[in-house]
Parts: sequence; structure tokens; C-alpha cells
Amino acid sequence: MGKRILKILAALVFLGAAAFAAYETLKVREIAVIGCVTKKAEDIAGISHIEYGESVFLLDRRAVLDRLSQEPFIKPLSVEIEYPDKVVITIEERLRAACIEKQGVLLIIDKEGWLLEVKVMPQDIEYTLITGVPADAAEVGKRLGTSDTFKLDVLSRVISALEENGLYAQGIDISLAASVAVDLRGGMKIELGDDTRLDEKMKWIKASLASLREKGIEEGILDVSTAKYAYHRVK
Repeated sequence: MGKRILKILAALVFLGAAAFAAYETLKVREIAVIGCVTKKAEDIAGISHIEYGESVFLLDRRAVLDRLSQEPFIKPLSVEIEYPDKVVITIEERLRAACIEKQGVLLIIDKEGWLLEVKVMPQDIEYTLITGVPADAAEVGKRLGTSDTFKLDVLSRVISALEENGLYAQGIDISLAASVAVDLRGGMKIELGDDTRLDEKMKWIKASLASLREKGIEEGILDVSTAKYAYHRVK
């Protein structure tokens, strides 16, 4: 009986020592941040409040994501542990993409409609000016509150398509989601129609702009709403 107790005690001591060794080994010694464009990785790590030396077992990943979400310009995607001692934070930066005028101020939003900051109306508007989207509620760090979320989704897809194709808009009018109008920098107005078949429409826009510029034409109205052809006319 005595030997059995000794064996149990020895096993418990061994397990305790192993647990202590694992606890000491599995501590945060490295924090890596993926997805930085303008932000510094060390600043993101600081906002996360992850402490070097804390046990990876005690890391509250949900709390880290919540803390990162408090920063308007950060979209946290994941917090993962790479054993034994590395934490990997993956983010996207929310970049200024457009603005909406409301009561004498500009609401600066990213391409998904998240409000990044509010500015007093400047003399020159730096970002794409959006009209036709009702901004019913505006809180920095959150998506715009609007009575028409469908328009906000359409806007997001249109901004992304323009951005991916190197087209720069001075203004986007989305008063009618089925009849989106885009004023490109340089003077050309695009009648886009709805947000379907955007890849095809973008190809028509780029090909038509190149052809028109060869003829010295920079302004007018370019209708690509059917996605089957582009029709140019003077204003």
C-alpha cells in the first residue's frame, strides 16, 4: 500500500513538474502582425494589450479582437497562437476611400462604409464625394447607420471595382441603386446602371476611355449600363 502511494505521489510530482515546465515554455515571446500598410506592427501589438511573458493558455483572443476593433482604422481578422510562444495578429487597414457631406461636415468612410473620422467641410474635397446615401446615424469606428443598407452594399462593390481597375472617381451618385452615376476625375461621367456585371463594365470603361483619349476626347457621358457595349455622348 505504501509503495502504491509513493508511486502516485511521484506521478503527481512528475505531472506538476511537466505542467510547470510547459507553463514556463509556453509564454508569449513574439507578437507578429500581418496586414499593415500604413500602421506600424509595434503599434498594433501595443493596442492589443498582449503582455510578453503571459501564458499563451491565458490569452483571451476575443478580448484582443475587441480591443483592436476600438481603433477605427483597423479591421481585425484573427488572433492565432503558433506554439510554443508566438502570437500572430492578422488585420486589414481601413483606408479612407470616400466621403459624405452632412450638415456642414464630411464623414470620411472606407470602401465598406465604416466611418473613420469626421472633418469640418474643407475648401477642396480630397476624397470621392458620395451622394444619395442617407447617413441617419454616424459613429466613428462603426458602419454608417442608414435607412438603406442595400445602397451602402452597392456603393462598396462599386468603389472596390473602380479601385481594382485604377479608375478614380470625383463623385458617385447612388440616389438610385439601379442607376449609379460616376464622375471620373478628368471630366468623364459614367452611367454605370446597377452593380451587376461590374467586371465587364469596367473593361468597357477602360477600353472606351483609351480610345476616346486617342481622339483627344476627355469629357462627356459614357453609358456602360448594359455591360454589352459602351456608348459615348456629349453632355
